[in-house]
Amino acid sequence: KGGFQSIVHPEDRFLIFEFYHSLVKGQPGTCDSRIIHANGSVRWLRSYAQPVVDQETQRVTHIFGAMQDITASKEHQQQIAELAFYDPLTGLSNRRLFHDRVNALLSLANDQPFAVLFLDLDRIEGALQIEDLQPFTVLAEGKVPVHGGALVILFKSLPECLRR
Repeated sequence: KGGFQSIVHPEDRFLIFEFYHSLVKGQPGTCDSRIIHANGSVRWLRSYAQPVVDQETQRVTHIFGAMQDITASKEHQQQIAELAFYDPLTGLSNRRLFHDRVNALLSLANDQPFAVLFLDLDRIEGALQIEDLQPFTVLAEGKVPVHGGALVILFKSLPECLRR
């Protein structure tokens, strides 16, 4: 009931729509998308498709295709990404994620000023409690706890945040 579109994950429907339209135009391709299984689980599929074009009319007459379940591969990619950016023991983000976030902020800054507040909590040894930082976290647009007892707060615009 409803065909293939009814099981496509809502966030991937436009992607499937674009893939279908490229096929109708005669362009072969592959597309990774999610479906919702009858049991409610989400599965990843890789679709391979090759349109067949009638030489006389230059219209697509039919499409050959296949689908492959790539859920395990996507899950492994997610695990690798987590291991790359988070400490497996503490779950805190590491320096690589910090650099990634700062670089993303730099690319979005468009020559707008911003500030990075880096607090090394290792040397304080109890003099400052995390609760003491609450006023700052309210002002922050993004906070990144970094492995090694540091807390980094990224401000898009420090003067704007301080006015709040």
